[in-house]
Amino acid sequence: MVEAREFVAAFKDERDSMLDAYVSPDPQTLVGRLLADAALNDEQKRKVFAALDTALTDAFYSILFFLDGAAGFGFLTQQP
Repeated sequence: MVEAREFVAAFKDERDSMLDAYVSPDPQTLVGRLLADAALNDEQKRKVFAALDTALTDAFYSILFFLDGAAGFGFLTQQP
């Protein structure tokens, strides 16, 4: 059985891998290609990459909190 710390560490590794793939100078993902095609200057890249970093962190934390039972999960907690 996977320990909670191992699971969280693997989750963080996946998040970091996704971010790395998105900001790679030789993009292999659709997100990376879209960013490369945007031809952003260095300041724009910094801001977009910071936004992506924050969005991925928020999304992954939300999933972990849901799995832990500490938070609801959007469509699962909405009342009809």
